[in-house]
Amino acid sequence: MYKKLLIFLFFALLLYSCIGTDIVEDEVFPENLQITSAASSLKVGESFQFRAIYFGTSGKMEDVNLTWRTANPNILSIAQSGIATALDTGTTYVIVSTASISDSVTVTTGAATVVSETERRGTFAGLNSYDVEGDFILEQKGSSLELTFSGNFSATQGPGLHVYLTNNNNSVSGGVDLGELKANSGAQTYEIEDTELFNAYSYIMIYCQPFGVPFGLGTFDN
Repeated sequence: MYKKLLIFLFFALLLYSCIGTDIVEDEVFPENLQITSAASSLKVGESFQFRAIYFGTSGKMEDVNLTWRTANPNILSIAQSGIATALDTGTTYVIVSTASISDSVTVTTGAATVVSETERRGTFAGLNSYDVEGDFILEQKGSSLELTFSGNFSATQGPGLHVYLTNNNNSVSGGVDLGELKANSGAQTYEIEDTELFNAYSYIMIYCQPFGVPFGLGTFDN
């Protein structure tokens, strides 16, 4: 009986602490446009599909009209579909824009095609007095992405912990729920079907979903 009482008090305290640090989700975000698939160099005569995504003031991805162009169309041409073709050797910019914002990447045209990074790494840290630590890696795996927590991962026990991709360091507003945390310690993998999310988010968050409390934040190093 005494043991059951202790367990009950433990979870009651945990739930109370979650409620006490509840956060507001209805935030307003700045518009954000990101090129998510790019080639740092492109072989003359070859083509590559550039892609971009747009985040509105809700922090969520939205479909908007995108305009593609290059700084030097004699070196690199690009269609409004985002398909670029290297015409001559040199260095230029690929630029994508909406009515209000833009993003760009540098592309060198020459002897070889080199696609930008295919993996991103980072490290977790705790939030709101909770302990979360360890390393993670996000990799492109064919037609999907894999988010893998390393064997050194550990997180404080809590109710309804979920893993999120987010662009806010204290909220999951506009983020992507990758599902329930599979284990509070050790290696684990989460599959993401949309490869366009590879460069779309800045953080991985461990989040107490029932009470809206961030437990830990993983920040990408690249």
